[in-house]
Amino acid sequence: MSPDHSKWHGQSTVDIFGHPVPTWLAGAVLSTVAGVVATLGLAITKVVFGTPGSTRVPFLKLWWWTGIFVYGLGCYMEHESLNWNTPESTVIPVQYSMIFASVFYAKSILNEFPTRRSLKLLFWNTIVLVALNLASPFGSPSLEKDFPLTGFFDALKGNEAFIGYFLLTVLVGFTCMQLNGCAHVKSPEVFSVTIPILAALWSSAAHFLVKPATTMLHHDEWRQSTSALVVYGSTVVCSLMALYHVQSGVQLFSFHYFIPAYVTILCVCEHFQWFFFLQGWATNDIHRTWALFGSVPLLVGIVFNIPAKTPALADIPTEIMDVMTTHVSAATDNGYAELPAGPLKRPPSLQNVLDEHRTGVWQKDYGSDPFQSGKLHTLSLQLPESWGCVRRRAFGIWSVMARFFPVVMNFGSLGFVLYCLITTQIWGLFYVLTVYMAGFFWTGGLHMCVYSKVGQTKCELYAKTDWHAVHKEDIKSQPRPRGPAWADVRHFIILPNYKEDLAILAEAVESIAQCPLAKEQIGVVLAMEAREQDSDKKADSLEQRFTGRFKYILKTFHPPGLPGETPGKSSNVRWAGERLFEFVDENSVKSEHCIVTVADADSEFHRSYFTALSYHFLKASREQENKQHFTIWQAPIIHFKNYHTQPAVERLASTITSQHELANLADPDATAFPYSSYSLSLSLCRAVDGWDPDWISEDWHMYLKCFLLTEGRVEIQPVHLPILNYAPEGDNIFETLGARWTQAKRHCLGVSEIVYWLCNIPIVWSRLGGCSSCASFVRCVRFTVRAWPPLAKMIWIHFVSATVAFLGPVNSSIVGLLWLNGDYKHIDSWIFLLNICLQVFYGCSFLIIQVLSVLLYERVKSSIKPAPKNTALERMSAARWSPVWLHAVTTVTQNAVSAPGFFFCGAFAEWIATCKTAVTHKFDYEVALKPKVDAP
Repeated sequence: MSPDHSKWHGQSTVDIFGHPVPTWLAGAVLSTVAGVVATLGLAITKVVFGTPGSTRVPFLKLWWWTGIFVYGLGCYMEHESLNWNTPESTVIPVQYSMIFASVFYAKSILNEFPTRRSLKLLFWNTIVLVALNLASPFGSPSLEKDFPLTGFFDALKGNEAFIGYFLLTVLVGFTCMQLNGCAHVKSPEVFSVTIPILAALWSSAAHFLVKPATTMLHHDEWRQSTSALVVYGSTVVCSLMALYHVQSGVQLFSFHYFIPAYVTILCVCEHFQWFFFLQGWATNDIHRTWALFGSVPLLVGIVFNIPAKTPALADIPTEIMDVMTTHVSAATDNGYAELPAGPLKRPPSLQNVLDEHRTGVWQKDYGSDPFQSGKLHTLSLQLPESWGCVRRRAFGIWSVMARFFPVVMNFGSLGFVLYCLITTQIWGLFYVLTVYMAGFFWTGGLHMCVYSKVGQTKCELYAKTDWHAVHKEDIKSQPRPRGPAWADVRHFIILPNYKEDLAILAEAVESIAQCPLAKEQIGVVLAMEAREQDSDKKADSLEQRFTGRFKYILKTFHPPGLPGETPGKSSNVRWAGERLFEFVDENSVKSEHCIVTVADADSEFHRSYFTALSYHFLKASREQENKQHFTIWQAPIIHFKNYHTQPAVERLASTITSQHELANLADPDATAFPYSSYSLSLSLCRAVDGWDPDWISEDWHMYLKCFLLTEGRVEIQPVHLPILNYAPEGDNIFETLGARWTQAKRHCLGVSEIVYWLCNIPIVWSRLGGCSSCASFVRCVRFTVRAWPPLAKMIWIHFVSATVAFLGPVNSSIVGLLWLNGDYKHIDSWIFLLNICLQVFYGCSFLIIQVLSVLLYERVKSSIKPAPKNTALERMSAARWSPVWLHAVTTVTQNAVSAPGFFFCGAFAEWIATCKTAVTHKFDYEVALKPKVDAP
């Protein structure tokens, strides 16, 4: 006997804020939130399990009960989503949201570092859920009104398929429990299979029984019946057993493994339950049957990708737990919060971080060795002499097209939106905007939330480490370590400046002098501009003040009016670099042992930065011969030094920029770019002929140039020790905002690097041999694959900056228009649901980013300049920023109000830069005002 489910396909609505909303849509949104909340509760209990000494009696911990309450709240919200006469397919968002929330919480709360195998497992889970999504029924019974109590038990008795499924699950569950009984003796890894299966089986049984149980509670004729008592008791038992096994899995396994595995198996079980119970479901939809049964071999694939050992959080050493449970600790005098306890030679989780950012073999499949006779050889970006007239003319056309590509990209997108609005192609535009919002939510929202917190944790670990001691330990493990010795490494820091305040320059040099290597291994290059009045006196003053504190102090004076140069940072650094090359040769310093760091004049380095840089330089040389010469090292740049005096809009810009850079460096899979201050090998600088003097974005340009000339070998590696600098500041708020606008326009001119990249790709292809041979063609293809991520990164950054201020409001307007007009034909769709969820989740991400910025402030506040004494600003600062909670509330409020102005100004600056780039790549370098600092 099969229950009649035809009436479940009807559409109904529920009133939300006075507007009728399809119940399936309302339930789907609620179930999505339910998955996020339930996973948060499990993450809280995970932290309690990880606290030493609390794993045996978690119920004695208040936070464990808090986690259980939050988890129960999420389950109740899921229950209510089904209570709105919601089709069963809307439960699927619970599965998706729990999986993605588990990845988020694993990174941001638990500081777990997933392996490639666990990421592969996550991929399998997603494939299974997609298959189940295709197999989802159109509708199913609700909890209160439509569930077929009459004949329910008869339907179960006469349903051989369902009985077979039930017996199979009992057999599987019994087998798993038997394996658990002997796992302690024979194979502990068996738990990684049996625990998720048992948790899923008990949960699926509870989910199946909760529907008739809830319906019985709402009907008097069933409430006190014997059948009802059986159903109630079975529901409670299954729920408690499910909670027990879920908590066991949370305790024993990594969060980013257990939750996806448990949720996927649960989803498969639930769909099989409804497939066999609702026999008429798949009668006319054969593809759903194939999709459902096709998920079984995919599920088997998950088992083969289970990590061999997933460590319990309770087994992690105490030092790591201190990081996980400590959110804000006392900042030290070096500008960043140290970890609890004394300094460690190698913090227990440091190796995880180093391994996470370790790349593959850089020289594999690149062709010939770039080192010949001890010298680094690179490609040439000059037009090949073999090119004839036709090819040169074609290249000229390609260059013009490349120059106008940013114009087409930014203005063309707005033209496309206007065309769709004028021709009423609203739904097609809505599809495109949903994809756009998905990308923006990830890059500007969720990714920053997760990896900003991860980056802060990594910075704490780096600040705790004795890098010289770690190097000694590494040397002991290698019988014949290659590469230079620790004492052989030389650091040269180039500080280009023009009309920079002497006190600000002195702060930067002083931060370098704090490094333990300063007297023996560090040289400072004061890169002055000869066109600045009294620049020689400024350099002499700094030299006199810091004499004896550095191995070398060099002074260079960049002359104005050199042919082919544009005055600015690039030309100054090029001149200083050439003088540095001469100095190295004259003093017989081995250039292959030298590291060059280019820094802004207001940079404040962490005292351990250069020791950590030495370690990474030597580590790269040990991993692969000469690998250190194909790496650019980048530290997180934090624009917080004058945080207290920044206007709200500028503080928002500093917050987003700083956390964007921090997140990209913390994510080992992200495409990072050098920014502001960076380090690279002197041999690499020489091989690429230094810095190009006519490009304004010297940091991006140097990376792209090195990447192209080395056939894509160069990579960015993080040094997780923050560098603080000032945001622009004038004498009043109007001068400050004007200075920030000047800086924004200069930064947006980085869009010209897209033109540089596109123009030089054909030249590199030609230098690699093009299609002249099979080997050359393979090299070109491999280079193109490596070259795509940097290009995509540049395009996305400038495209979003130019368009989000307008595409965002257009997207929200379309949603509102469909909602107010009651256009259920379009509202009743997964695209509409996805779009709304993306907007809501981005709003939540934006708030989380602001809270994380407060935590970042707390960790670096010892290096932040206080407000001027005896002023109203100082009194206001003490009241606003002293309590962390009040600081967070103030930051969230101010930045939420400032956000529209920030995005619109950024878009306008991007448009100006796009138009300029279509004409030339040579721009005047406008220096933004910096704060006036009292001389120390």
